[in-house]
Amino acid sequence: MARMMVEVSKEQYDKMTCLALDVLSDYGFFHFPLAVFALAKNIGMKLIPYSTLPFEQYMSLCQKQSLDSGFTVSRLENGYNVYDTYYNDIDMQEPRQRFTIAHEIKHVVSGDCHKKFLTVKDEALADFFAKSLLAPQAIIIQEGLSSPDEYVKRFLISKQSAEFYYLATEKRKYKFGETFLFDYEREFLEKVKNADNT
Repeated sequence: MARMMVEVSKEQYDKMTCLALDVLSDYGFFHFPLAVFALAKNIGMKLIPYSTLPFEQYMSLCQKQSLDSGFTVSRLENGYNVYDTYYNDIDMQEPRQRFTIAHEIKHVVSGDCHKKFLTVKDEALADFFAKSLLAPQAIIIQEGLSSPDEYVKRFLISKQSAEFYYLATEKRKYKFGETFLFDYEREFLEKVKNADNT
């Protein structure tokens, strides 16, 4: 889906990276490809595939560009917030479905679902969060992944996403060095190591 260009600062992108690693750590999801559907359910999201909807409702959703992939509705049930996340399992391959769920996780954990309208910036940040959740650069760098094909295999993401992530990671390596990790990434990798040893 084509989106308008939006100004997002490096600090805001960094915040999304940290939020993604925090979500993975808080819920104990340290293995990749990420079990993103299980993570969403652990967060309290009720996942509703488009294939379970009446045909007329499905067609109506697909005609609205902002809803063709998926969306989340927040509602109160017995005094608690419940998140109904609808996603397109009919027209989208598994990697795109996984990205949609990761994108919607950002909207839930950051409280976007309680806004009346989501901005272009909200959506851009959710896309970046999804990338950071599904394919953390810390894992890419630690494992020395060196091609988009390796990204696809390791993280179960689309070829298009893998090519985008690869270019971003190579740009980062050029700027900071091949093996440079930020403190928060080293902390995350230590948790991954500890999870592997238990």
